[in-house]
Amino acid sequence: MNCRCEKKKHHPQDCTRNIHCSCFTCNCSDRQREEAQLKCCWEINRVDVDREVFTSPGVCKLIATGTLSYDCSTASPSGTIFVRFWRGDPTTPGNTPIQTLRVDEGSCITFVAQNFNTITVQVPSDTGTVPARGEICINPNFKLPCN
Repeated sequence: MNCRCEKKKHHPQDCTRNIHCSCFTCNCSDRQREEAQLKCCWEINRVDVDREVFTSPGVCKLIATGTLSYDCSTASPSGTIFVRFWRGDPTTPGNTPIQTLRVDEGSCITFVAQNFNTITVQVPSDTGTVPARGEICINPNFKLPCN
């Protein structure tokens, strides 16, 4: 991929030891990888509905790491939510998620996902309670320009 670390002048140890360097630039058809950080709260008030909690511009080929928490809404937590990663519009008929994770009430998950552009959260009617609340922290890494 012909990537180089722009920190080489000031922090050569980061580049030689392959430590993550947020200043990598890659010469791949004049595209650069960019990183961002996002942290926000989410809430769902209806069951069996996918609620978008993250969407990237266009259909970027994202690689992302992050966490998603599902807060307790009762004194006896027993609910479950589904976190789904989508490529394309989740409301398009026939579009299926590329990854689905289950999160129990009062817990959180970490994730590494790639080639997606939308994350949704759903409270299933058979195991969930509403309102459901939580937080998502995501570190997307994407190529520019997005197509």
